[in-house]
Amino acid sequence: MRCFHLAKKFLFLLSMHEIVLTIPFNPYFYWRNQKLAWSLTVGAVSTGYIIYGIVTALVLIVGVSTDSKGGPPIVSLAGIIMLIAVLLKLWAMYRARKAFFTKAEEVAAKFEASQTTQMFRFTDEGIEYEDPFSTANLSWQVFDSVSIVKESLVLKLKEDEQIYLVLWVDEIGPARYDEIKTFLTDKLEG
Repeated sequence: MRCFHLAKKFLFLLSMHEIVLTIPFNPYFYWRNQKLAWSLTVGAVSTGYIIYGIVTALVLIVGVSTDSKGGPPIVSLAGIIMLIAVLLKLWAMYRARKAFFTKAEEVAAKFEASQTTQMFRFTDEGIEYEDPFSTANLSWQVFDSVSIVKESLVLKLKEDEQIYLVLWVDEIGPARYDEIKTFLTDKLEG
């Protein structure tokens, strides 16, 4: 009976797989990650803004043509209100971008000054992250599937689609990249 329990424990330990990735802070990859995160975030909402802008232009054109025929200026007024809304949304996006990259500059300066090393531990239970300023331990259930964007692995959280991890092929090497990609795919899609 004791041999059975030892064999079972040994098989359990063999099934556990862990990848530890240690990455020293590199400003080039950090800014690449930030730009990718911003473009993915803006890409999700920019289509809606473009459609809303086109509809606004159409409403303004219809409004101008009906106003010139002596009709009430209701359509033109709606078009002007929509135009103001589009301009306010663009202004808000500009301010959000400025705040995003200002915060990124602060973090980059802090990490560069302390010569930070980031550690990721990929386990059967989830991902553990550690640097001198913070630690995190997240289970696989909080992540969406892994995406490949511009030769990088992108891992997003399910709930708010916030980007949690970006790893580039040339940052960690092709062999390590493939190992982590396979591991993440198995855990999130398998």
